Amino acid sequence: MTGDGQVTALRRAVLAAAVLHDVEVTPADDGVDVAIEGTTWQLAWQDVGALLSAAYGEPRAGAERFRAAVALRQLALAAPDALLDRVRPVALPRGHVLHPGPGWPHRSVLGGCLDVGVGLVPQPNPLDDGGVIDLRDPPPNTVQPLLEPVVRGTAWDAFAAADRAEYHLARLGALAAERHRRNPDTPLRPVGEVDVVTLLASATFRRAIVADDPARMRPAAVPARHRGWLDLRRLDPAFALAAAALTEPHERGFDRPILITADEIVQVRYGGDPRTPAVADPVIGDYVQPPQRWPAG
Repeated sequence: MTGDGQVTALRRAVLAAAVLHDVEVTPADDGVDVAIEGTTWQLAWQDVGALLSAAYGEPRAGAERFRAAVALRQLALAAPDALLDRVRPVALPRGHVLHPGPGWPHRSVLGGCLDVGVGLVPQPNPLDDGGVIDLRDPPPNTVQPLLEPVVRGTAWDAFAAADRAEYHLARLGALAAERHRRNPDTPLRPVGEVDVVTLLASATFRRAIVADDPARMRPAAVPARHRGWLDLRRLDPAFALAAAALTEPHERGFDRPILITADEIVQVRYGGDPRTPAVADPVIGDYVQPPQRWPAG
């Protein structure tokens, strides 16, 4: 549900889009109608809130997001195949400010903290044709989740989009795995237009990360969507928490450390004090007997 205060903020953002970007809108009590090339895009305020995400409290930022959503809607109506060319995978931690909610994910990674769905890039990467991928770091977080109101009532093929996203994830996950095998001590970085959090949704990449660990699991700190660290022994215990807190909400990754295996990703629970050394923790349980030879005799 959308409260009165949020509706007021959404109205301001929509009005700013109309003034700054010449978007034809007709606000009503229950939503807004947007005129797009002879058609009317009817949006409830809840839909508008989803499109604007965390930007609805800032009229200029909200206006820019709304203008971008209208442009995507126009492309979905006129050329859904062209919109399909922009499809990329995007994974977000549950509770992330950009997470569209339970109806968005195409699938979830085991562990209950990471969802994967269909995202869009502003423009297709011209170097991503014919298997050639630009491995330089892209602008942070160029892939944004595709929200259902944008393609509702169009000829959009959701199954084809999901297949396209999984294809890109498999291909880029394999590249990230190969890069990690060559340089296992370097921080985790995006590959092409796919950020680190999304790469962690690739089973191929996760297997490469844990391959050299005897327990087949690795702790990691991924406080931002475009950077991650695997060797936590060289990091201050409070680093992951502080780095996440200092990162802008839409660029944030996991706000607490995670544990990675080939099959799942688990986030550590809230609690504890990272400023306190582990040796200061009290001993749990009674005195432990020395190890016994087995079998006896």
